[in-house]
Amino acid sequence: MIDKTIPMIGLMFRSDMTDAYEYPDPVLPEGFHFENYNGSEEQKIQWAQIFDSVGLGAGSVEKAVERFNREFCEQEDLAKERVIFIVTDDGKYVGTCTAWQHLHIREGRGTLHWLGVRPEYQKYGLGRALVEKCLYIFKTQLPGLPVYLATQSTSHKAICLYIKKGFYPIYWTEETKANYEKSVEILNGVMREAEYKIFASYARDESNLDKEWEEKQKAQNIK
Repeated sequence: MIDKTIPMIGLMFRSDMTDAYEYPDPVLPEGFHFENYNGSEEQKIQWAQIFDSVGLGAGSVEKAVERFNREFCEQEDLAKERVIFIVTDDGKYVGTCTAWQHLHIREGRGTLHWLGVRPEYQKYGLGRALVEKCLYIFKTQLPGLPVYLATQSTSHKAICLYIKKGFYPIYWTEETKANYEKSVEILNGVMREAEYKIFASYARDESNLDKEWEEKQKAQNIK
């Protein structure tokens, strides 16, 4: 759920996927089941409608489907493995998340991507189940690689969930560092206290990682 009472500021988080956290294959409440993306236009529309319901729509179903195509359909086979839906047993699509893999960035790091649950279904723990499902995929299919996610200050309830699952904030430019520091101020007294203390206490500077990755690639090409 988007909190429109506070400024929206972009944030990035990382999980090192360490053994300090468990990554179970979740079991859904009775009446719900997981489905993978199957390539259909109907599922693209359902994806668009889920994000429209939580305030992250693209302005129209058509534009949202175009966004889905840009995000995922250049790697259609991967999308069919990694775009996950939660569906009621009577066929209503109520949530989605993606365990994505940007193959051209930093050794194919994982990206927890596009988490959304319809507001009327947010009391069933489905957001947690989607995050756990994606982390289970990462742990089993991309062992040893970190996982990143992009979010915003207005999704502070989701941020609490991410922190519980081992994510921490990162920055890599002066602008993203300033965004983090502004969010620390804005979310004081807004987030749950336990998760806020973790959020406000540490952010990792990743400003050198892209440079290190480029140097590594150059060295490998020379060899």
